[in-house]
Amino acid sequence: MAKNLITVSLMQRNMVGRTNSNSKSMTADLSNIRSYKEHLVATKMTTQEKWEQTKQHEMDVQNWEKIQKKKEDDKKIEEALKQQSKEEKRRELIEHLNSPVKKYHVLIQEQKQSSARNINSQHEDN
Repeated sequence: MAKNLITVSLMQRNMVGRTNSNSKSMTADLSNIRSYKEHLVATKMTTQEKWEQTKQHEMDVQNWEKIQKKKEDDKKIEEALKQQSKEEKRRELIEHLNSPVKKYHVLIQEQKQSSARNINSQHEDN
């Protein structure tokens, strides 16, 4: 780590020397080194930590996918219930509208049968 800091410091010093001499020097002073170390420690992750983080992200994605799938399923169920409700209402309406017509047809059939019986009975009497 110290080697890296020295290398960075030398590179910065070389770059500053090549640029404008009036600009502030970017050499590695104590505060720069301390902040650089803190940055390295804060961002350094072991392979295990990276793996755990990746697994956590995968679980988050899977949970999100499950939630989306559940929402879609709920929507499909709701639509199916609405459709079923519409079909039931339609059947009830048709049944309601047809019931007087059916009764009328039944009455006509009964009248025809009764007339046919009366005609047959008159023929038998003669």
